Amino acid sequence: MGKAKDNTTASKRLVWVDWMKVIGMYFIILGHLFPDYHLFIYVFNVPLFFIISGFLSKKATESSLFWNKLWYNLIVPMLIITSTLLIYKFCISIVKGEPDFERFMYFPLQLILGMHSALGTCWFIYTLVILKIIYYYTPQKIIYQLLLITFFVLVAASLKYIGFIQSCGLINICVSYPFFIIGTWIKEHGVVLLRPLSISASVLVFAASVIIVYACGCLGKNVWMYVNGYGEDYMIFLIGGVAGTIAVYIMSRWIVNLDLPIVHTISNGMIIILGYHIEILSLMRNKVLHGIHDYDLLISIVVLLAFVPVITFSEKYLPLLLGKYRTNRK
Repeated sequence: MGKAKDNTTASKRLVWVDWMKVIGMYFIILGHLFPDYHLFIYVFNVPLFFIISGFLSKKATESSLFWNKLWYNLIVPMLIITSTLLIYKFCISIVKGEPDFERFMYFPLQLILGMHSALGTCWFIYTLVILKIIYYYTPQKIIYQLLLITFFVLVAASLKYIGFIQSCGLINICVSYPFFIIGTWIKEHGVVLLRPLSISASVLVFAASVIIVYACGCLGKNVWMYVNGYGEDYMIFLIGGVAGTIAVYIMSRWIVNLDLPIVHTISNGMIIILGYHIEILSLMRNKVLHGIHDYDLLISIVVLLAFVPVITFSEKYLPLLLGKYRTNRK
């Protein structure tokens, strides 16, 4: 088991990746509570998951396998989550005496176009689908990937310059693709880059990463990736996202020996937590919290753990919600 943890190309489960996903999702939930320090959380919490997604991506040898995995792992769960939330919000509108029929009418088109009004937090899944398609059908030589990254950076900068702000999963590839590719590069050179550090070295790297995240948060200001945002400067945005990912990686390495079943469960259910946690937080803000942020750190843990029975149930009875290939993978 020890070898599997240090071998990034091993077929066995990488426990440190599970921990990175759990810690990352904790920061996603915490960020959506908007504590006073949310500015620094947003520097890295979403880039972290695009880097992890790139690291875990495998280029299928057959296009049919690629599209099957894309369909069952990402698109089907996204359709289920967004459709159930559509029905839920429509029911809420009926209870309030204001049936929102327009939401139903425009939902299919908005979903196809990747609009946030239909996707919500599932914009990440939509964008990830596009990223995987681009990655699959483009040459893997580094020169081509650098050209693509440059192109997307220029598009993002141009849209910012003209003041175009749109919450669209398709446009968001401009701020997401570099992190996804960084993840694939880490995987290719994992033997060197992911080698465990000594305690003293890891503490120094962790401290440096946290300082960089803080500095990037101060300099880069608000990073709203769901509207193709990268703050004040794209380079600061990239540095902050990578630094935060390194910090979470170091944390996951420190606790990698805690190979807990609950961590595997939460890691397997990331897509469920991503899709539904906002509604739970919304209910808590309206009914319980009332703008109070004193317990945000604890509440985020509680919300994360609350999904464990939901994920366990889904693994047994609703495997499509988790992704066919994901639940079948040992």
